[in-house]
Amino acid sequence: MKVRPAGLFAAAACVAVGTALIAGFIVVGPPMKARLERLDDQRVQDLRSISSSIASYAAGHHSLPDVLGSMRANGDIDAASVRDPVTRAPYEYRRTGARSYELCAVFATAAGGNGEDSVWKHPIGRYCFSRETGS
Repeated sequence: MKVRPAGLFAAAACVAVGTALIAGFIVVGPPMKARLERLDDQRVQDLRSISSSIASYAAGHHSLPDVLGSMRANGDIDAASVRDPVTRAPYEYRRTGARSYELCAVFATAAGGNGEDSVWKHPIGRYCFSRETGS
């Protein structure tokens, strides 16, 4: 039986595509993992925004808000940023002192954080970030 050049080319192309897909999964990870990481990035972005809004509020009011809802009602915080992008449950906020507070979220992946992001390092699952304002 003779092997045709077109058949040989098709087989080589299939092997090349399969190899590229496998290499892509090894380097980047499966699509679901990438989606979960993007959602966790959004959670961190939301918490950053909330933290910034809390700092602005504290500077103007010389105290921390009791609840995030009062900031939302006054337009001091974006309503969309106070809810988890998937569950739509509100992020947790709790005053822990006159100038300190915690922000909590549930994460699907762990993130080490580099440089500026190291303050937002988190494990998988529910995690609370302790923060303090300068006011």
